[in-house]
Amino acid sequence: MLEQHQIQRLLDIAFVGCQQGRTGLARRVIDGLDLLLEDSLELEICRAMSFYTVNDFGRAREILETAADKFAHDPMCITHLALVDILEGETAKARERLDGVIAQNKDAEAVQLASSLVAEHF
Repeated sequence: MLEQHQIQRLLDIAFVGCQQGRTGLARRVIDGLDLLLEDSLELEICRAMSFYTVNDFGRAREILETAADKFAHDPMCITHLALVDILEGETAKARERLDGVIAQNKDAEAVQLASSLVAEHF
């Protein structure tokens, strides 16, 4: 069994794989982590990223909406949903989501990402 720091390292590799265009690698790592992790929001966000980075916004949205329902509308999940909105050109919906994350101020990392998306796109 892998230790938590090893699992986190694999998640980091999957995130970087998405960012660097290595979607196949990222998805293989995600599939492997599926066997180890139950109820991981971070894994679901990474899975969604593996789709929205290749312009499969519908699949990414589906994953994030399911995760938002499952994880009590987690601010980071909502921020990634807003990013998908931006990528699809639904800026009003994105702004509403981002403003909500910022106003709730429940997760510093989500607020930072939401604020940077607002600064960049609005």
